Amino acid sequence: MTDTKTLLIAQLLIACMMAFCTTGLFSFLKRGLTAEWLREWLKAFCTFWPIAFCLSIFVGKLSFRIAGRITGGR
Repeated sequence: MTDTKTLLIAQLLIACMMAFCTTGLFSFLKRGLTAEWLREWLKAFCTFWPIAFCLSIFVGKLSFRIAGRITGGR
């Protein structure tokens, strides 16, 4: 199993990337490529990223447990 520090950093990066991509995509679909879109995207990202990180801590552990059972690991 990966050490706790590496898992925490990975969850931080995954949450950041997912928040960046999803807020960008959905705000683009709503506004189109405009200056308003960019403002909305940055605001949504700053709001969503910390939430995504907190949720990833819980969901990540559950996901690893489920994946282990599916693949016959742990």
